Amino acid sequence: MIMDNRELVDLIRELQLENANLKIRLEEYSRQGFQPSRLEFAESQRLSKTGNWYWDIKTGHVEWTEEVYKIFHLDPKVFIPTINSILDFSPWPEDHQRDQELIRRAINNREPGEYEQRFLRSDGSIGYYYSTFQGVYSESGELTAIIGIVQDITDRKKAEKSLEKEILLLRTLINHLPSSIFVLDNQYRKTICNEAHLKRIEKTLDTQRVVTEANIIGKTNWDVYPKALADKYFEEDRKEIEDGETIIEKEIFQIDQYGNSVWETISKIPMRDADGLIVGMVGIAHDITKNKLGEMALQESEERYRFLFEKNPAPMLIYEHSTLRILAINEAFLTNYGYKKSEVLDMVIPDLYPEDEKELIIQLHCWCVNF
Repeated sequence: MIMDNRELVDLIRELQLENANLKIRLEEYSRQGFQPSRLEFAESQRLSKTGNWYWDIKTGHVEWTEEVYKIFHLDPKVFIPTINSILDFSPWPEDHQRDQELIRRAINNREPGEYEQRFLRSDGSIGYYYSTFQGVYSESGELTAIIGIVQDITDRKKAEKSLEKEILLLRTLINHLPSSIFVLDNQYRKTICNEAHLKRIEKTLDTQRVVTEANIIGKTNWDVYPKALADKYFEEDRKEIEDGETIIEKEIFQIDQYGNSVWETISKIPMRDADGLIVGMVGIAHDITKNKLGEMALQESEERYRFLFEKNPAPMLIYEHSTLRILAINEAFLTNYGYKKSEVLDMVIPDLYPEDEKELIIQLHCWCVNF
């Protein structure tokens, strides 16, 4: 099953809420004085993939509900659980040491304990469970039993890992784009930015130090830029965040700290949640200075050529090679031959010659084309 990011996040939140409910239920069991006969609610446990276990300290007897056997793919008619059985399903020494320390600390402090653990199924696949537990004490303060709840969180873990992969893919993608990309929340704090955006900030501030995400994430423009510049950005950004406006490739011009001309295109798009409410905005800035300077150089070259053509003292014209249609003439041509500009621009080259020479001009043109 393929889920989008929003479905993955919803699943993770749902399972985290179930974990919180498990802790509440465990504390309730402990207050009531848990007894093996209370191991019921099979249907609710099946739906939530949650099971209970009970360990009698004096007798050593351990009891699991049916769902615990299902979580670990065991047959309750064959398998006899012990207090170490659950941990034994995790053949990773570093995990054992951590979990045992958590259990010891919880028992010594008489507080509920919890941990998450990967485990190896009988088919060789890896699953994950969440465990929470608490001691049961007599009136004299003696530890008489430990009760616990185990929940299969394999789906949640898979969803988290899938989300992590998608985030990694997104991060890799945006960090290798030349455009500056950033995300603001509805409090105008930066929540995401790429490396190009960090470089843009360094250039804007003319700072000698390297700007990192730690300097930017969670901060507003007032925390980063001079107030005048931050105020300017705020006036632009609030149109998207408060009014829902969208800007696509708006061209802006500015002078950088070195006195150089800089052109950029800016896009700012409101970011909405599932209910359509604006929760922030995405900003994309692309430096087009090289393209702009190239366009200006080309325009300058065209204007220079046009001036040299029009002011040249020798009569000159430009015509289309395939049709012989006249496209342009200079002032000297009009002066020397007495034509009007509008008149010449309706002609083809043979029209400039006497009738008895037109055929020759056409033949000459064809010869030149085929030469």
